[in-house]
Amino acid sequence: MDQLPKVELSEIGNEHTLNIEQRHTAYALNQESFKFLLDPILQTGLEKVSAMGYGLTPNALSSAEGGMSRYFSQRFAQVTNPPLDSLRESDGMTLRVALGAKPTFAPPTSKQLMIESPILQRTQLEQIRRQTLVKTVTLDMLYTPDFDDAARNEQALEHAFLAVCEQVEQAARNHTGIIILSDANIDQTRAAIPALLMIAAANQHLVKQGLRFNSSIVMETGQAASPHDVATILGFGASAICPLSVHNRVMTEYADEAGRKKALYNFQKGVEKSLMKTMGKFGLCTVESYIGGEFFESNYLDTEEPKLKPYFPNINSSVGGARYADIAASSCEWHNKALSVQSENDIPFLGLFKERQDGAGHTFGNAAVREYIAMTDEPILYIPQQQAGEASDNAYRDFGYEKRTPAQIDSFGVTPAYRSFSRNLAQERANRPAALRDVMEFPVDITNAETQADFDRLLGSQNLHGNNNFLVRGLTASRTKRRVQNRIN
Repeated sequence: MDQLPKVELSEIGNEHTLNIEQRHTAYALNQESFKFLLDPILQTGLEKVSAMGYGLTPNALSSAEGGMSRYFSQRFAQVTNPPLDSLRESDGMTLRVALGAKPTFAPPTSKQLMIESPILQRTQLEQIRRQTLVKTVTLDMLYTPDFDDAARNEQALEHAFLAVCEQVEQAARNHTGIIILSDANIDQTRAAIPALLMIAAANQHLVKQGLRFNSSIVMETGQAASPHDVATILGFGASAICPLSVHNRVMTEYADEAGRKKALYNFQKGVEKSLMKTMGKFGLCTVESYIGGEFFESNYLDTEEPKLKPYFPNINSSVGGARYADIAASSCEWHNKALSVQSENDIPFLGLFKERQDGAGHTFGNAAVREYIAMTDEPILYIPQQQAGEASDNAYRDFGYEKRTPAQIDSFGVTPAYRSFSRNLAQERANRPAALRDVMEFPVDITNAETQADFDRLLGSQNLHGNNNFLVRGLTASRTKRRVQNRIN
């Protein structure tokens, strides 16, 4: 790669029928994609430090967020495959990728193009396009969405990515070493095929045809703005990725060329560090071992569905979840949103990191915090007020449960603040479910009960006090009318 002619940033055009804000939205990015994920890396070269979890609604319960990387989480090393320390053992790890056909699957005269990182800037991708050592081709991964008919939209998306798979197969048979799949040419009528669905389908198609080692697939997509987006696209088969939205964001946020180059460098280094950390946690020392490895588990994506299983055959979905129809509808919806965007303020703000009243629910959101505070402000009713001291870390020693008399414990009841907490939180969960327990009810199964003791044990496992609903599997109840005769003696 270092031996190829340099391409300057000023040589990369950014003319497009859609403005940058429209393109961001069409690629299913939201304002928090920039504020919490992309912008911090551009500024510091480091992934933003955040909580391990922020109580966000599972994607199966909310369709607000776009993209497909949210449907997957990284699996980590098991006992037989110990993790690596990506900082202390970095000398034994590498992000180097060889683009082109593998030596044993190509003519003796073929060559490979060595890149130091799978994260490509647009200038580097242009270098690859202009070189003649390895044959390249660029294929559009676009489709025409149907905003009025969901079924026709699903068919259009399926026909489009299957057609791209056929083009990829033909390119591989023609000994094309580098196949670039691009969604750069979106416009008012053509939307981007979901990047993960496209790369997974193309990868599995080449595997079935016995052509996977004939070519490398490079993704030129605007649908990647975070290290997780990049990792999932690589994990499902891309040898390298050029994130268009990163380039577009830099063009709008940085005025001078030096600042732009620095921001692009920061993103590249920041994502590389994050990718090394991810690889290390799985015990992998080369990114080529990670590429196509599918080291993920499903986050509420129904990979057993017939329309998804061929492309995610190695991903197990224990509880099901979103289906192909949901993916097609989300892709169409975000492209439709993009057509009405005029400025950055019009880009959706979803409330994924910071709760919004009209956004997805949070497990510990505003309602829960507000009611918690109300409970802490409530007087301690089981302690005589003249004895109750100020709240402190040691108050439990004198006023805790073990210090109460049996009479105080027996006379204590549910407080008004807790009644308000349970009532308002139940209403919030009903309106905006934030966890599986908010929508799931577990029935008693009496299918295999045979004796009276079995029935008593199973039916008695549900507490009759405090439960509004009772679910029993294997039992049918019907109402019968009884004829009552009144006799007058």
